[in-house]
Amino acid sequence: MLAEDQPYLVREFPGNTVHDSMPYGRAFWTTIGDTTWFIASVHTKSIEIFKTDGTTAGTVQVTHATGVPEDRNLGPFLGVINGKLVYGGIDAGGEGVFALDVNGGHPVLLGRFVLRYLTNAVVRGPALYFSGFSGNEHELWRTEGTSKVDLMPGAQGAFEPSRDSSLFTLDQWIFFYGITPQGTGLHRTDGTPANTTLLLPLSLPRSSTIREM
Repeated sequence: MLAEDQPYLVREFPGNTVHDSMPYGRAFWTTIGDTTWFIASVHTKSIEIFKTDGTTAGTVQVTHATGVPEDRNLGPFLGVINGKLVYGGIDAGGEGVFALDVNGGHPVLLGRFVLRYLTNAVVRGPALYFSGFSGNEHELWRTEGTSKVDLMPGAQGAFEPSRDSSLFTLDQWIFFYGITPQGTGLHRTDGTPANTTLLLPLSLPRSSTIREM
């Protein structure tokens, strides 16, 4: 086996625990081309995005150095769409979902969302879909124009803020547990209200969640 195939330390980060490169269990690790993007704590109140090419010199902090406020906490990594990293975070204006172009530039705010209710996202066509709580409504959103997919008209939204609102995919469909005019239970959608169907009426205790097998 070649020496370069052995694990080696690329860069050491300051912090209080050995878990600082994945703080609070927020996994953010994705590779695009020859570059890997990840998050790490730079001090006790700042979680930032870094990128690495596998060398010490090529392991650099991205967000803090581009004018993002120091008091920054990262939420979930939602995905990559059109060459942009989409993630939950905090800037001077508060919590929200941001997009960072992998070719450089400042993070762009896509919308204000409550971080603790963000779970995951899925890519369908030119957009990334995620469930987000904004204002008083927890609904399905898409990044193309950051528009709401109003699956449950009115102020309630299709998801319950107190419940895991994870999205699952198979073929062209997005599956979720939620509430629509058709009822409460397991649904599938192609990202439009017209093609959203209640597959299984189901009422779960608030402590229960649906997990992908």
